[in-house]
Amino acid sequence: VVGIGDGTGWYTFYSSVNSALAVATAGQTIKFFANIVETTSTSLTLKDGVDFDLNGFSYTLSVADDTNMFDTPASAVNVKFTNGGLFRTNAVRTTANNGLIFRFTAIGNVLTFDNSFVISNDTEGLIKFGKQTDVYGGVWKGADTFGGGLMEMDGDCSLNNAIVLMDSDSTINNAGLINDCTILSTSVTNVILINSQGGNITNCYIDG
Repeated sequence: VVGIGDGTGWYTFYSSVNSALAVATAGQTIKFFANIVETTSTSLTLKDGVDFDLNGFSYTLSVADDTNMFDTPASAVNVKFTNGGLFRTNAVRTTANNGLIFRFTAIGNVLTFDNSFVISNDTEGLIKFGKQTDVYGGVWKGADTFGGGLMEMDGDCSLNNAIVLMDSDSTINNAGLINDCTILSTSVTNVILINSQGGNITNCYIDG
């Protein structure tokens, strides 16, 4: 269902994203050839320089526990997602640090989205990032009923050129920089679009 190309058009194929990640090295791209629904508690560890070409398909983590879809290793990663969607469904958040699509703990990460979207259902957040992480692009949609933030940004982080769509009582907890973004509420009750905790917002369109 996924493959890693050798640069000449030939691919080595793998039966899961995790098995492809295990052998991928910096400069390679994991390319999707089908929609994938993961129903086991599999958290993928991003690798620096290993990108994802979703190729018009999607990756879904659908398991009723607090597994994060993606985590970062101890060292920083620079990763790009193109042409597809990421979904997290049926998560059970027990703390603000789990049940997410992305959880960044290393210092200095860069995450880039091109023609890609990230969607959660109404029981979990999308991303918690700190430690000087910069996120570029993407369409982000979801709600958070855990009581934390839909997107939680620590200081020295940034969200750039993104579109964020928010349902229910959801919040961006911002201690970093939100720049050139469009942030829209699709709910009719009690939405806090941005809870700024020492953060900055520049050149954004915000409507609730």
